[in-house]
Amino acid sequence: MTDDVYIAYGFDRSDRELRKLGFEFAKGKVFIDSKSTDRMELNAMLATCRPGVVVVMSQLSDLGPGAKANQMRKAIEAAGARVHVPERQLQKRGPKLKGQIPDDKIEWAQALYDNKALTRQQVADRIEVETGVRLSRGQLATRFGGK
Repeated sequence: MTDDVYIAYGFDRSDRELRKLGFEFAKGKVFIDSKSTDRMELNAMLATCRPGVVVVMSQLSDLGPGAKANQMRKAIEAAGARVHVPERQLQKRGPKLKGQIPDDKIEWAQALYDNKALTRQQVADRIEVETGVRLSRGQLATRFGGK
């Protein structure tokens, strides 16, 4: 087990958003600034930094714009603390598929999609008639375009 103490810092974030990062933060050690606080919470967080402290944030840019963020990160590390920014899981873009094409029709639908003589709208219409599943052209591209 580690003796690290986790604290959180965010700019224009909610307490809930920071807690969703999945860390158990020390009591009273969630620092949130907004445009109206003039970075007072940043100064309070910096005063808390010492060896064994891990500062967790959603994005490094919460510390400031561009070079200011790197300067603040170096100040935190100079105090002996570490900065941790969890990797964000990228979500698939585009609308969710409204229905699933039955397994026995997937190869047929892929062949329709690959047929250059048909427009994407014609493909969507034929799939709807055959399976009852309505897909947009974007959903077709998501399902069949990325081979």
